Amino acid sequence: RKVVIVTVPASEKGIAIGKDGKNISRARILAKRYFDVDWVTIV
Repeated sequence: RKVVIVTVPASEKGIAIGKDGKNISRARILAKRYFDVDWVTIV
């Protein structure tokens, strides 16, 4: 199981997650497609 942890400044965490989690969902899809990553976490 591959997990990616992305570090984002606290002031930009909302932008990274996106409205209704749209950006993080897109990041998870791309990570799965190109790098066979199971999960992406924003810290």
